[in-house]
Amino acid sequence: MFTSSSHFLTTTSIVQGTFVALITIILYKIIKYLIFLSKFKGLPQEKTNFIFGDLHQFVMRSSWKTFSPFISKSAIKSKSTPLRDTTEYFISRRKRAKSGIGVLWLGWYPVVWCLDHKTAQVILSSRHHINKGLFYKIIAPFMKDGLITSKGDKWRNRRRLIGPAFNTTIISQFIPLMINNASMLVKSFREASSSSKRAVNIVDYIHLTSMDIICKTAMGISPEAQSKPSSLVVQAVTWMTKELAHRIYNPFLWVDLIFVKSPMGQSFRRHLQNFEHFTHSIIHSKLKLLRDKSTIELEKADQKDSCNYDANNNVNNVDESCYYKEMTGERKAFLDLLLEKHLQPSANDGKPIIDLEGVQEEISTFLFAGYETTGTAIMWIIYLLGLHTEVQDKIHAEINSILDDNIDDLSYNQIHKFNYLDQCIKEGLRLFPPVPMIARELDQEVILDGFKIPRGASVAIMIYSIHRDPIIYPDPDSFNPDRFDSDHISSIPAYAYIPFSAGPRVCIGQRFALIEMKIILIQIIKNFRLISTKPLNQIPYEFEVTIRPKVPLDVNFIPRNSNCDDVL
Repeated sequence: MFTSSSHFLTTTSIVQGTFVALITIILYKIIKYLIFLSKFKGLPQEKTNFIFGDLHQFVMRSSWKTFSPFISKSAIKSKSTPLRDTTEYFISRRKRAKSGIGVLWLGWYPVVWCLDHKTAQVILSSRHHINKGLFYKIIAPFMKDGLITSKGDKWRNRRRLIGPAFNTTIISQFIPLMINNASMLVKSFREASSSSKRAVNIVDYIHLTSMDIICKTAMGISPEAQSKPSSLVVQAVTWMTKELAHRIYNPFLWVDLIFVKSPMGQSFRRHLQNFEHFTHSIIHSKLKLLRDKSTIELEKADQKDSCNYDANNNVNNVDESCYYKEMTGERKAFLDLLLEKHLQPSANDGKPIIDLEGVQEEISTFLFAGYETTGTAIMWIIYLLGLHTEVQDKIHAEINSILDDNIDDLSYNQIHKFNYLDQCIKEGLRLFPPVPMIARELDQEVILDGFKIPRGASVAIMIYSIHRDPIIYPDPDSFNPDRFDSDHISSIPAYAYIPFSAGPRVCIGQRFALIEMKIILIQIIKNFRLISTKPLNQIPYEFEVTIRPKVPLDVNFIPRNSNCDDVL
């Protein structure tokens, strides 16, 4: 009896002690977080709701269904743009207060917004504030812990490893591939406009072309997205870029237990599985071929110059001779370079320089970032050019002064001679930066616009706002490529034009993206006059992961030589 009582008392004491310890830890964390929140009290901000912060502003500008975690976003048929509208509301309020920063409260989670180039420079130029912060965890399952989302030493090591893959020599090798895909796009526009006799919605055409280019350069395969838009990998990346931004602005969906049970979470899981199956299959198939390349007959290399991957992710259709051709030096995909590093032991410990998990991370990052951002940029530039025929005529004259009729001979050096086209691209990226905002998590306390921002704070650099500063860009909402001519570009301050970010974490693939943009635009302007059917004030667009239109971007493609049936 005594023993039983002692055992009971001991057990009770353990339970009570554990409970007290748990409560103590919880209270400590709550008090610590409240102290952290108190440091934001004196910063520029709007009057907020005690519980929901500034989220009520989003709700006011959208259906309540937008914030219900258990209603599918596909069920919400609306052209509303609550994320953009609320963002512009806060930006205008802060600018009227002549403040370069502002605090937006997502519930009890504060986010400091950098609204001008001066505050952006403090953050982006620093080698301390390189971690991306909470918002990037939303897209991390797709991109893993790759170059965009990784932190600290891992990011630094990966940056050094991957940087050489974007040198001039390697990028130049992919120019013929880009030209070929641009020619296919021109053919598609010609067929679509001639068959329907009306304007063409350019959104999907551009993004599918971008998908083909990025898959071929990243992995050495083509999903043939232009001819097979139902490809599972195309659907996966497209869904992610359109839908996941809503999770950022909905704290209910920050909770994984809620998210996985929601319609969005279920769709996310399905698309993630398809995306991972696609990349995983190609990586392991290529790795096997790379290890066994000595057994592959060299003469097969000349049989085919294209590796295709069917729309249902069937890796058995991959042509091995094409892989060998790429691996023997004629043209290596980004994946080939990573796998070579994987098979190369480190001088320090003999382990691979990058493991297969790392290869998966970087390929996923390259596919996602390269597809969506570049495609979105090209889409908006084509639309803007369709509103300005006089600008098109100048580009066409520049094309004729640099190229003859055979665009297949276009070289890297020639591409850099298109100065006016470069101005047009810069102006398009100013008005519609592919990513409207980027985020950082402060590694140490910093002063922004005279205010002290605490260590650990999330900071959002509002590229969209910075690019439309009327002090730097008069009449900021108009399309004017002359802002970037030789007489004016020197007046643009550092960090006032940052479509690819800036500083230590500037986009590593920006040269690649700009080459792709130029080649596609050269092909299109050489072949067509463009006429966009609606002015910009009739095109609602939303801040998703990128800036996406909520309605079709319809453009008329008028052949410059109506007697010419062939695509140059």
